[in-house]
Formats: sequence, C-alpha cells, structure tokens
Amino acid sequence: MEWQPPNHPQKPHVFYGQVEIDGQTMSSGSAVSARVNGTVVAEDQVNDQGYYKLKVDPGYAMVYFYVRGISTETVHIVESGADPTRLDLSITDEGAPSITIDAPSDGALLDESSVTVEGTVTDDVSFYDEITATVAGEEVSLGSDGSFSTEVSLDTGANDITVSAEDFLGNSDSKTVTVTSDTESPSLEVTAPSLVGEKSATIEGTVTDDVASPEKLSVTLNGSSIDLDSEGNFSKEKSLVTGSNSFTIIAEDQVGHTAEESVTIVSDTTGPQVNITSPVSGKVVKTDTMTIKATVSDDVASYNEITVTLDEETVPLSADGTFEKEVSVASGQNTFEVTAEDPVGNSGSADVSVTRDTTDPSITISEPEEGLTTTKDTVTVSGTVEDDIASYDEITLEVAGTSVEVHSDGSFSTTVTLEMGKQKINVKAWDGVNNSNSKSRTVERTTGTPWALYIGVAVVIAIVLAGIAIWRRRAGPSGGGM
Repeated sequence: MEWQPPNHPQKPHVFYGQVEIDGQTMSSGSAVSARVNGTVVAEDQVNDQGYYKLKVDPGYAMVYFYVRGISTETVHIVESGADPTRLDLSITDEGAPSITIDAPSDGALLDESSVTVEGTVTDDVSFYDEITATVAGEEVSLGSDGSFSTEVSLDTGANDITVSAEDFLGNSDSKTVTVTSDTESPSLEVTAPSLVGEKSATIEGTVTDDVASPEKLSVTLNGSSIDLDSEGNFSKEKSLVTGSNSFTIIAEDQVGHTAEESVTIVSDTTGPQVNITSPVSGKVVKTDTMTIKATVSDDVASYNEITVTLDEETVPLSADGTFEKEVSVASGQNTFEVTAEDPVGNSGSADVSVTRDTTDPSITISEPEEGLTTTKDTVTVSGTVEDDIASYDEITLEVAGTSVEVHSDGSFSTTVTLEMGKQKINVKAWDGVNNSNSKSRTVERTTGTPWALYIGVAVVIAIVLAGIAIWRRRAGPSGGGM
C-alpha cells in the first residue's frame, strides 16, 4: 500500500546548507527541492550567499534532494521535531552546452553580403543567462528558450561562421558552418578575329570568378554550351557565312550572376571584282599616253579597305569604287593589269591589251605601169596594202578619191575612169589610228595621132604592093596583064 502523509499536525524538519556545483558556490536563484517519489514536497532558492533552507513535513519518512532539478544523490530521513539539519548539497556539471544552428545551412551559397544566423543553445544545468554565447566572435543574447538570432557580415568567398557557448563553469562547445558569399559576376574576356578570309573562325576566351572555380561556371556561345578547361579557358571553332557573323558569349556562376560579351566576325572568301571600262582590249592607239579607267567592287570589303595596283603601282580608289590613271604606251603591244586586294588577301584582277601603232601602211601598185598611154576611157588600178599592226579590215583605201575594198590578203583592184590627157591616179591608205601613206601612177588617155594613121596606111599599101609584085613574078610573061 502506497505511503500517505499523516493528517495530524507535526513540527517540520528543517534542512539547510550551502549549495555547490563542481566545487563552486551555486549562484543565487537556483532551485533546491526535496522530493518524495519524484514529487516536490519542499522547495527553496539559493540566496546570495549560496545557501538554501527547506522545511519538510515529518510525515515523509525519507526525502531526496535536487538542485536545479538534478539529483544530488543525497537522501535524508525526516524526523518530527528534530533540530535543523545542515545538509550541504552539490551537483556536478561536466557537460558543455549543446548548440544547434538552424540557419544558414553548412555549405550554403548566397548572393548576399550578410546572413542571419539562427539557432538554440541548451544546457542540462546552467540557466540561459549563465551561458555566454558568441556568433562569429560577437556575443549574442539567448532568449528564454535558449534561442539566438543575429546578422553576420560576409566577405566575398568562403566564410566560416562559428557559434560558441560557455556555461558559468567554463564548459564550452562550438559549431561552425561554412557559407560562401558570391555577389559579383564572373569576369569574361573574349578574343576573336574581326575579319577572316575563311569560312570558319576560332573564338577563344577566359572566364574567372573570385568565388567559383571553373568547373562551377558555365559558358554559352549563341545559346550552346561550351566547355571550360581547369583554368577557365575555352576555345570554339564556328562556321561562318559570307559577310557579318554575330556571336554572344555568356558566362554564369552558381548563383546566376552573368557576364556577357559580343563579337562580330566578317568572313570574306572572295576577291574584289575588277572591270576595266576603258579602253577596250585590243584597242590600237597612236599616242604615247592614254587613260585607263576601271571599276572595283567587293561583296564584303568597303572601298577604303581595298588596295588597287596598276602594273604594280598603287592607285587611289574613289568613294564609288572607280579610278582613272594615265599610263605611257610603248610602240607595239602593251598589256596593262589592274589588281585589287581586300584586307584578308583575296584578290581579283583584269587586264587590257593596247597596241600603239606609229607605222604607215605600205602600198604596192601592180597596175597600171607608170606613164601608161591609152586610148581607153578606163584603166584598172590594182595592188596590195600591207601593215605591220592593223588588220586589213581596219585599213581604209581610196583610189582616185573613191573608197576601195581591201581584201583579206591585202589586195585591191578597181576601175578608174580616165579623162582625156594626162592624169595622176592617187592611191591612199589609212590605218585605224590615221597613220597614212599614198602612191600614184600617171596615165595618159589619147584619141590616136595622124602620123600614126598615115604610117598604118603606108604599111598596108606596102604590103599590098609587095603581094602584087610577087604574084607577077610567079605568073611570068604569059600571065598577061591584070
């Protein structure tokens, strides 16, 4: 049967004494209690001198003594009417406060320059106001439930935040969380050619970050991911279209900070086009100078980026891509070459051939012979024309002021009407550049002289008479007369 306290009044048994914890006087306010079967039957608080006083009803046969709810392992019999009993109490506190850090989590990566550190400190013996707590070296107050909360500034990079707690006996403990602060964007450097003469180009660069290592950074080129090496370098070859090509490179760290660079690469794989507008190729000239005109165009390069040479001499190109240049022309055939080169070395060229002709055509008159006399009213004039440079179809020929065709072998022939008397028949030839030559024949047209007629008649009579004489001799005397 469970023991019950007596219901008749008895004089309480007084217990008193000093309270110590680990050999040190217990601070005032600490609870001291006497318990029976776990039930508090008397309670007091330690005074400023470290003493307590309990009055225990003698109806309890034996009580157990506790300090701050911790058993002192002290048990005593309660006697009615007994003199006050000095009973010094002591407890041992060998355990350090327990620390729980609720925030931030260990290894947290923050886009902040400060962080709120929160948690609780608990202790089996010490009151919260007897515990000294620090966060990152700064003392913080504990709430009535042992909680704490404080703001801690962060340096860029990894920050070790240590929470320490020490009870009044010097028992201490600490916990540390590491927090990384990353508030800056990565640094991005990009190298790429601005102009190439190929269909591809290599884009290179380096990404660095004060916090994140290269393996924790990402890089995209026009939206496609590219790899970084262990030092944050990257290199990517990209195909190009003719003309302008735009690329955007974005580097991003773990917390989303980005750095962006854009590059433009111009691909030019074709040379400039050269068109010589004057003179036409094959032109024949007589002068020792002439002007060459040309137009240069390019699908990519601007005119001020193109270098133009005429027979290896640089000539300026106007804003519309044209140029004019006076050149010397030597006798005979001359070839002039115009070359245009763009900034990447693509080139285009055109040439024109020009012949300088300073030699007159050569004329040979086959007929009539010089000094011909004729009674005819026409005479045939024929011969040949030769030229070292001009072709026969480029030669103009006049005979007696009338244009005459020169055949493909250089020959010519025409009939000239004669006036009575002597006359000079002029033959003149011009080539395409007006080199000319001329020759002439003198011809006389007559009606026949009287002496010539007489002589002709006399000859006829003489022939007739001679014939008669011969006939007579053959006929003899018997022949009779005529």
